[in-house]
Amino acid sequence: MAGSTLAAADAPATQISADDARRDLRTLQRAFTELHPGLYRYASVADIDTAFAEAEAEVRQGATRGQMFLIASRLAATVRCGHSWASPYNQPPAVVK
Repeated sequence: MAGSTLAAADAPATQISADDARRDLRTLQRAFTELHPGLYRYASVADIDTAFAEAEAEVRQGATRGQMFLIASRLAATVRCGHSWASPYNQPPAVVK
């Protein structure tokens, strides 16, 4: 039953188009590169560029909010900064699950 609840909560209304997903990723990359003071402390420019290129490839057919949350979490983990993480506290219940 929980599976059907999650499927209903993660319905097409939460689908993000490929163009919008790529736009969101570019915004996140720009924010990281322009604003994060420790971005390259543990990761090289190539590491960050590769992580974002992989994320863009992952959303080439679009993505759900949940998928985008996981992608943002992986990208933040690439930075290896305890202050940079995707917070589940401002996400809808389907994403939190």
